[in-house]
Amino acid sequence: MANQQTRRDYIVPGPIDPELLRLQSQHRSEGIWSGTMEHEVLTCRRQGNILHADIDARIIPHLHDSGFIGIARLGFFPIDWHLISAFVERWRPETHTFMMPIGECTISLQDVGIITGLPIHGSAVTGMSRAEWPEVCELLLGARPPPEMIRGHTLKLSWLTDEFGAIPHEADDLTVLWHARAFILRLIGSIFPDKTNSRVNLMFLPLLEDLRQAATYSWGGACLAFLYRELCRVAVTEAKEISGPLFILQIWAWERFKIISPSIRDPSAPHDAPLGARWSRARQITEVTTHVLQQIRYNLDRMRPEDITWEPYNEELLDELPDMCIQGRPIWKAVVPLICFHIIEWHQPDRVMRQFDLAQPIPRRPMQTDELHEITLRFSESNWAHHHATYINRWNRREHYIVQGQEMAQPLHHHSEYMEWYRRVARRWISISGAAIGCVEDAIEDCLLKLQNPSTENVAEVKRTLRKMMIALEEESRLCQMPPPQSAPQATTFNDELEEDQPINQPEPSQRAARRRSRPARSRQHPVRPASPPDDALPPPVAFHPYCITSAPDHSDPIPSAPALSNPAHYTGWMATPSMPGPSAPWMSYQTQMQNRSTFDFLRESIPNTIRRLICSIWQSIKHWAITVYVRSI
Repeated sequence: MANQQTRRDYIVPGPIDPELLRLQSQHRSEGIWSGTMEHEVLTCRRQGNILHADIDARIIPHLHDSGFIGIARLGFFPIDWHLISAFVERWRPETHTFMMPIGECTISLQDVGIITGLPIHGSAVTGMSRAEWPEVCELLLGARPPPEMIRGHTLKLSWLTDEFGAIPHEADDLTVLWHARAFILRLIGSIFPDKTNSRVNLMFLPLLEDLRQAATYSWGGACLAFLYRELCRVAVTEAKEISGPLFILQIWAWERFKIISPSIRDPSAPHDAPLGARWSRARQITEVTTHVLQQIRYNLDRMRPEDITWEPYNEELLDELPDMCIQGRPIWKAVVPLICFHIIEWHQPDRVMRQFDLAQPIPRRPMQTDELHEITLRFSESNWAHHHATYINRWNRREHYIVQGQEMAQPLHHHSEYMEWYRRVARRWISISGAAIGCVEDAIEDCLLKLQNPSTENVAEVKRTLRKMMIALEEESRLCQMPPPQSAPQATTFNDELEEDQPINQPEPSQRAARRRSRPARSRQHPVRPASPPDDALPPPVAFHPYCITSAPDHSDPIPSAPALSNPAHYTGWMATPSMPGPSAPWMSYQTQMQNRSTFDFLRESIPNTIRRLICSIWQSIKHWAITVYVRSI
């Protein structure tokens, strides 16, 4: 336990500056880091039975008119509880983004439109959350639910399934319209499920009175607001369950993170369905080896810049999609509040500009407030269009809040201004095993940066950094202490002659001697191996990051390396012993030259090269230790 505490003291997962992540002490990642929630997998509530059902041809025109044809053709696939749990651990309610080791990313209006085909560019989904619901159902559905089927403002989905099953062959247009509304209401129940996963909120039903008018609402924006709210709720509590349109999160993760996505049989975009429909033909999740929470968590902790596809939707792909998927393209980058009756969640694409193939600036402060997260349907207000008038006005002027940016010329490197800022304010790692290797890599980058301008202060700082690296690798005693020479004991000698008491059926000694004499004598001369090429006394200086913004050292006065020796000796740093000779004359000559120099020259020239050699040794230990951690995590 003491060793674990030492590792947690030296391995800092972030944030260093707590100003941005104000809720870190309550966040789920804190419990995982302390070991109290490390193995907890969330139960994902999802109502997806409607996506299995066959669609009657007579209601398809109504689905087109209402804007729900895309979600109806999405198809069904199981939800990976482990994947959802791993991404909830990285969701930040303060910023509405997932914090990865390489930067922020999130589900945007662009993703919802392309994945589901729901309308994006439309009016806010809002209205009254209280009404005489039995009368509303009788008016818009043509049937009055029994009192036990309605509880508060929710209706049992099983009643809709039983009452509006197969459409009669002789049904008139009004009956078909009632069945179409019931089908859409069941779809809404799969997008906005309640905690019981068996009911649908009737506050959406009045918006379906005119199905053509229903298509003018931003159902995609409301869907994203609902998903944001669920992620925010679970991320800062000890909740065991999560609901909402989790299939959007799962498809979004599969599209961007190939290290955790299953194989897909047909990667082409469907011609009459949204892009998410192609994942219904993907390989089953149970066949994927990463279907384990600890493994997915570790993969995300060890993620490299090349492991994420920032913009998976190229122009060729967008041209193949139906118009419903790109209907909201003008507002994909709008910084606006997402509205779903009582829910207000801010959409901030300015924090994830790389998802739009734009250069990422340091974002401004988040727009979301804690008060907005506390508003629920139990609030005394029921006219949400009036209560949220300020946010609705902002949404109605969404085209005025489109964030602009410069085209991304090259990927962000480790020492870019944004990444320097991000490492201070972010929670980059979730697991200790992933954070240990990550902080060592950061320390190596920091050492290399300081060694570009060697000084007494920088050398001291590098020394402290190396100690942190050693503790993170749990190799401190082996790397810091030079062991004494370890000579091998003398091998025990045996008499090759056989004993006098011979085994049964053994030939006589005279016969054995005759047989030995008859064999040709073997030559005991071994071929002389060519001498191995002499090793360099010290490795060459390590090339720095090609994108480093720090000015390169003056080539007229480069960091000196060890002089070339005419006859380099294999000096190992040991004291002279009978089994291991001491330094040879060329090395002593070089040592005399070093002693004639000033102390500062020695620090400036010798120590940086020695540290470089130590870093190379540490890097070899990293690989061995990473494999060990990986095996233990499995």
